[in-house]
Amino acid sequence: MEKKNLAGGEFVTFVNSQGIKVRGTLLKLSINQIIFEVYNPYSLVQMSEVLSDLTIVRVEKKIYQGKATVTNTVNTGIILVVYATLYENFWKNNIDVSSREEIEAEINYLFKNFDSEQNIDAEFKTSVIAVRSFLLGLRAWFEKLEPDFATAKIDVNAEFLLQNFKLLFEKMYEMCCKLHHSGMSVDQDRFHHYMIFVQDLLHQFFMSSPFPHRAYSKPLGYAGDYEMMRMIQRENAEGPNLFTKFINVFYTNIPIANCVKNRTVQLVKLITKMNEMLKTRPKQEREEMSSQLKVVTGKVKNVRTALSYSRDRFITDLIPAEKLGQFKIDFLAELNKLEKFPEDEEKLNEIALEVADGLSES
Repeated sequence: MEKKNLAGGEFVTFVNSQGIKVRGTLLKLSINQIIFEVYNPYSLVQMSEVLSDLTIVRVEKKIYQGKATVTNTVNTGIILVVYATLYENFWKNNIDVSSREEIEAEINYLFKNFDSEQNIDAEFKTSVIAVRSFLLGLRAWFEKLEPDFATAKIDVNAEFLLQNFKLLFEKMYEMCCKLHHSGMSVDQDRFHHYMIFVQDLLHQFFMSSPFPHRAYSKPLGYAGDYEMMRMIQRENAEGPNLFTKFINVFYTNIPIANCVKNRTVQLVKLITKMNEMLKTRPKQEREEMSSQLKVVTGKVKNVRTALSYSRDRFITDLIPAEKLGQFKIDFLAELNKLEKFPEDEEKLNEIALEVADGLSES
């Protein structure tokens, strides 16, 4: 029988019975059992469920990949703690505990993580710890209020939270701005260590709310995600409890989110105004304007397709990150020269490669 890893894994991923890929934080690991946390606003794991493609990663290696069976779950309201059975035949890439070299490599990895954390700027570290302390107290306070809200049968919507907890929202925004400001001077080569530090201390508070969870897990930072826009527009006091609702309302009412709402209001006003104006025009003129609008709509669709293509495809591997913006401009310029937007991927590849080659040579 092969010997297993001595220390716990760094993270775990799996696919549940609904086909949803989930990421969790490892708490405890043995040869036959795994215990991990899932920060998610929705119940994604059920008792006796078989998790497929469960992968445990530590020291940048996959040490387990296969199936696991859920034996127990504990829902704290903020996180879901999952207990699952592991199977011996799915273990891989384990360290040789009789090898001094491999054990020392593990120890050096622990030292590396420790040293990275010690090198984090003191002001930034203080800001992160302050936000964590504030959120810990806030979560405990909201938990005490839960019975009172249940007895009073109050409809806890976004308007209610914004009006009655205004001081909390202002304090939260102030602390997040301070954290953001303290991280502005972080060098790019140290960014990863800072990100891990923030995630370890703060993710448990944010990932249990629908909007920040969506923003983080899917689409991985793409600001134009359709579902995120819907979350901002609709009633946004979403979440399983008061604390998660507060976090969700906070994120969907910060200035950048309010800009999305304001743009929608202005767009509706503009469309309504144009519609009223069209009613006063002769029939032929209305038809001509409608035809022009279809052409513009088609061009907008093509532009979005091109930008999505340049973001998601192989281009990021061909040119430096600082030239990606210029690539998009040049790429769209080349597409605009064509009489018809290319429908096949091969033609898009050809144009994209030509533009990327030009930027690489410059």
